[in-house]
Amino acid sequence: MKDVLDTIGQFGRWQLFFLMYASYRGVLTGLNNMAYVFLVTGNDHWCDGHLGEQQQDEWKQRFVPYDKGMGSYSQCEMYHKYYNQSGHLVVDNGTLVACDAWAYEEHPFGKTLTTDWNLVCDRRWMRSLVQSVYMAFLMIGVIIYGVISDRWGRRLTLYISAPLLALSSMATVFSPNLYYFLVSRIGIGLGISGLQVGSFSLLAESVGPKYRIALNIAYGYGWSVGMVLLPGIVWLVRDWRKVMIACAALSLPAMLLLPWVYESPRWLLTTGDTERTLKTIRKIARFNKRNCDDLEKKVELLIEDKKRGCERNKQSISVLGLFQSPLLRRNTSMLVVCSFLYFIVYYGFAKSSTTIGGNPYLSYTMSSLLEATGYTISLATTKYLRRRTTIVVSYLLFGATMLWMALTAKENVSLRITLMVAGRSFFTIAFTTMFVFLNEIFPTVARSGGFGLYTTVGRLGATLEPWISNALSSLGETFVLAAYCVMILTISVICMMLPETFERELPDTLEEGEKMCRKRVFTKETARSEMELGDIAEELTAENVDDDTAHKS
Repeated sequence: MKDVLDTIGQFGRWQLFFLMYASYRGVLTGLNNMAYVFLVTGNDHWCDGHLGEQQQDEWKQRFVPYDKGMGSYSQCEMYHKYYNQSGHLVVDNGTLVACDAWAYEEHPFGKTLTTDWNLVCDRRWMRSLVQSVYMAFLMIGVIIYGVISDRWGRRLTLYISAPLLALSSMATVFSPNLYYFLVSRIGIGLGISGLQVGSFSLLAESVGPKYRIALNIAYGYGWSVGMVLLPGIVWLVRDWRKVMIACAALSLPAMLLLPWVYESPRWLLTTGDTERTLKTIRKIARFNKRNCDDLEKKVELLIEDKKRGCERNKQSISVLGLFQSPLLRRNTSMLVVCSFLYFIVYYGFAKSSTTIGGNPYLSYTMSSLLEATGYTISLATTKYLRRRTTIVVSYLLFGATMLWMALTAKENVSLRITLMVAGRSFFTIAFTTMFVFLNEIFPTVARSGGFGLYTTVGRLGATLEPWISNALSSLGETFVLAAYCVMILTISVICMMLPETFERELPDTLEEGEKMCRKRVFTKETARSEMELGDIAEELTAENVDDDTAHKS
């Protein structure tokens, strides 16, 4: 692949264009992944008496029970009312009936799914569907598009997912009910997952090695931009349908720019299609203003070299190979647990930034901006600091900010917001370092499978997060934050037991991966020497067994 990059350029104008495209994908992901924070709200509500806005206070005082312990009016029940023979409205204080309609306190986010479709009381559980259905199909989409991307190409993946995202986003605007909306959200989830799979693979395969860590971190900036844009859009329109119109409009550039998105040269070489490979490499080289002399010969040599390498590639194994040896099995299992807990905490904590107190738009925007700062800091930490130390310290600092926030009075809004934004920054540093760590700990033959397992289980956690948060929220915010602290502490303890990978050679085989899991420094030479010593030991053992058998006979 080095020769191809020397031909098209390690990082030229086309790679810069696609980096911007991939980062824009991050904007769309941030918008859609976090949209539920603003689409589903916990408005104060009570039974509606259909008496008009000006009489709501009088209505509540007469017909809605007041809970002195909770300090609020009942949200799901009212006193039985009827008209007497004189035609006067009478209240029966001894009989309670369930609400059949609701009135809502105005929310800072304006019209939401909660108010339009009455997602309260016995329909409250439906709020969780808005995010869990989306996340479930985001997870399923990664699996589907992974197959499409490997078999038919990264470009086809983008050509399917970008139009699907645009059409599904527009379909949500015209949703007559929650079920139609959920179907449209399924399309959005599949569209976003396709853009993620296709763009991530294409970007990683089209740039030189020395650029990859920096570009993978820059890849995350788009996510932060999307998160910052979202509260601004909601603040301007204050209507969930208009928010979805904005999301649909913003998805159009991802579709319109597809003609300039070329196929991955690395993937094309594996197909053996000389004509198509040559055509694509020539386009990229010209885009980058590179010399195309002797391109046909170079491509033929590269394809032949790739064919000879097929025997080596046959050593690639499924993710199950990571569970065949004891140390790799232990580390993979621990990383899977970390991923599951991480995604639960991330989405739950991000949602709490709008309920922390003060201006919800400001607190959410500030925490999102500090998350972007975390990506910037990660550029230095991943280059100079040990992975395990960075991850553990960052998670512990994040847990400390959450615990402090849980113990801080709600009236102290400024301190709570400060702790929130600091926590998001620490969390981002840990998250970014973990992704670099994953690429370094999994051996080459199972790296893609290991990374896929990590993200899939993580999205399972994100799918369950709305239900978990909904169950915990009934116990109060302090309990929710305490639960998140326990999860983060669990992640930190697990990460302490993982091996260090900083400045160590990447393992290629399962045997090298197993050796790397030991505490001392790993090199390919030590791995090979240990394997040779192991073979000698096995031969000596076999000889001793034969001698013992012969002696006994």
